[in-house]
Amino acid sequence: MGSIVEAALYDIVGKFFLLFVIVPAGVIFLGYVIYMIAKILQELRKK
Repeated sequence: MGSIVEAALYDIVGKFFLLFVIVPAGVIFLGYVIYMIAKILQELRKK
C-alpha cells in the first residue's frame, strides 16, 4: 500500500512542478524570443 501512495505522490508532485514551473518559464522564454525577433526586424526596417 505504501508504494502505491508514494507513486501517486511523486506523480502529483511531478505534474505540479511541470505545470507551475516549467510551463511558465517556457512561455516567458518564448515571449522573450518573439520580442527580440520583433525588435531585430524593427531595426532592420529603419535602415
